[in-house]
Amino acid sequence: MNGYETEDLGVVLMNFSNGAMASSSVTLGSTEQMSRLRFCFAGLAAEGGRDPYNPGHEPWTFSHDDPDQQTRINDELADFSPRPERFPGQFLRIYEALAGNGQTPVSLADARRSIELLTAAYWSVKTGEIVQLPLSSDHPFYSGWIETMKQEFGKTQS
Repeated sequence: MNGYETEDLGVVLMNFSNGAMASSSVTLGSTEQMSRLRFCFAGLAAEGGRDPYNPGHEPWTFSHDDPDQQTRINDELADFSPRPERFPGQFLRIYEALAGNGQTPVSLADARRSIELLTAAYWSVKTGEIVQLPLSSDHPFYSGWIETMKQEFGKTQS
């Protein structure tokens, strides 16, 4: 028993123009508190640690189904030393970019795409529609969805 009186599950499925697919899921139904990033490629899987609410942290595993390729991967990673991640890593990379030693870790275009992905997820939940990205300028949530959600939430409270 996990202490929750309801099953709660959310899944986002994404298909990319290059044929790649991705999924993201969350649930309260698991008895194990964990977060995980897992990337599957032809013959290679990369998986981060499972520390709750800390996706992408160490230890990472990189596994290949061919023993010779696995040896090559292990050899390539033997001297790898990870850099700081999350906020410390973000601030370090911003500092490096400002000092002229690299690029900012996230561009404004990257930030927009992240917000747009969340916007598409909210719209899909609201309407049941499949959403194409990037959002067109005539999309109802193109300029924001918070006011619409506030209005709709207010209706359910009456």
